[in-house]
Amino acid sequence: MLYLLHGADRVKSKEKLEALLETLREKHQDASLVSLTPEDIAAGRLPELVYGQGLFAPRVIVLAEELILEAGVAFQWEELAHSENIFLFREAEVAKAITEKIEEVGGKLQQFILKEVGKEKKVFNVFTIANAVGRLDRREAWVKYQEALLAGL
Repeated sequence: MLYLLHGADRVKSKEKLEALLETLREKHQDASLVSLTPEDIAAGRLPELVYGQGLFAPRVIVLAEELILEAGVAFQWEELAHSENIFLFREAEVAKAITEKIEEVGGKLQQFILKEVGKEKKVFNVFTIANAVGRLDRREAWVKYQEALLAGL
């Protein structure tokens, strides 16, 4: 199984990764979690993770973050996708050719696009509450207090 979470919105991709990990851990309770690093790839550990299995578990969940571009390795996506083990990749930027190849071999992709802020939020001025209290205007003070709560203060 092969999953690729990519995009510029790092917060949402991290949240999705954690949710996916939780779901996979519930589904495969005895599976062990392995974090893949560039050193592991240089040491030739990737084939071991593709074809091997855990000592006490039939599956291994392999997590690789920011590894596709950093390691500079041409992964065998077909082998990763058809492996009994589960591979999770989380990347900020991925070439279109790689995403197409992963889709072609049956991997699951999810892209997280950072939403552009078109308009700045109006910042609530907390001193408007103090001004209303200073004028002894209870109604205005209450309205400004409610606006502050809606603004998240």
